[in-house]
Amino acid sequence: MDGEGAGGSADLNDVIISMYATDIDAAPPPRIAATTTTAATLPVTAKSVIIIYNGHVVRFHDEEQIAPESVMTGGHNGFFAAIEPAALVSGGMTWTASGDAIAYYSPGPSSGEVTPLDESNTHNAGFNCYWVSGSWEGTEQTVTFGATGSGVTTTRRMKFKVRKPDSSMTIDAAPPDQISAGADPFHRFDQALRYGHPADNGIPEREGVYCSGTVTTPPGGQGEIGFLQLVKSDTHGVTDAGVAMKIADSGQWVLDYLGQDPMVPGHKQIAANAQGTVDYADSPGTDIAGMKSIAQFFWARTYLMYRPEGGIWVPLRMVTWDWNGDAQKNPAQAWQFIIRGAGHGLPAEQAEEPTWEHQKDLRWIPE
Repeated sequence: MDGEGAGGSADLNDVIISMYATDIDAAPPPRIAATTTTAATLPVTAKSVIIIYNGHVVRFHDEEQIAPESVMTGGHNGFFAAIEPAALVSGGMTWTASGDAIAYYSPGPSSGEVTPLDESNTHNAGFNCYWVSGSWEGTEQTVTFGATGSGVTTTRRMKFKVRKPDSSMTIDAAPPDQISAGADPFHRFDQALRYGHPADNGIPEREGVYCSGTVTTPPGGQGEIGFLQLVKSDTHGVTDAGVAMKIADSGQWVLDYLGQDPMVPGHKQIAANAQGTVDYADSPGTDIAGMKSIAQFFWARTYLMYRPEGGIWVPLRMVTWDWNGDAQKNPAQAWQFIIRGAGHGLPAEQAEEPTWEHQKDLRWIPE
């Protein structure tokens, strides 16, 4: 039923519900022909439209949804509009979503992209969207469907409360004296310019940065939590042979992980109405074997992320941090610093998806 009474549309609605309410992504339904009037002469009316949302029929009164839906930030919202008979729609169909709704977010090893809502995905019978932001109590948002027939437009407005987990984030960053050049303290390179030390040679263990995130989900908020990091560097050097070089991805924000999963290893499941914690430590370094001088500026954006069950990754908080080192070899071939520094900002709420075009590339290439 469409919530507007038990008139002559009841049988039509029951047919549509039984056929399509279980599959929001199904192909458009077979059309039910008009029986008493030529379809082209009829306007689209409220009783002509059935809206299916995530597998169930939405109830309306005077074109407004009777009760709002509670959804999670990052949660999938799938709609299908069934209009009978099909010939009623002569002027097209349009979907609009309020707030920061997007069509999709695709984070992958080679790129992280947001698909916006635009002409290509808002004028079909099916419609999908995700809200990136929200609040613990639920931020009010709407999705509106409109269809025009014989010059008459009817609309259906659906109401939502978009809930977002509570979150907090901390960062602990090492001071500049933890920046070193020479034998790699983490043994990943032969020689490295690095921010952070392990417990070697009597130096206390100290990561470059250590981040911790705590997430509390509301009822219905089960999913995953974890970290994602983007980095940018401006790194230049001169080889022992006097050739000017630079790191390949200098000047670009890139994904700071080389695996197939763009998330930092260690993301985990979180239950609904529960609290979970994730941690992340980083001691970034650059291979400087065969170099006689190097100057590096390094910036990072570390995101605390959340993905509700069946949805997309969305950011909860983000913190920026940076470090720099300018070093050269002395006549005795020992590294000496001209300058070094490090710092970080304060973690803050974030409602913009991180995007990138490729993973980091630490190869040295000619200037």
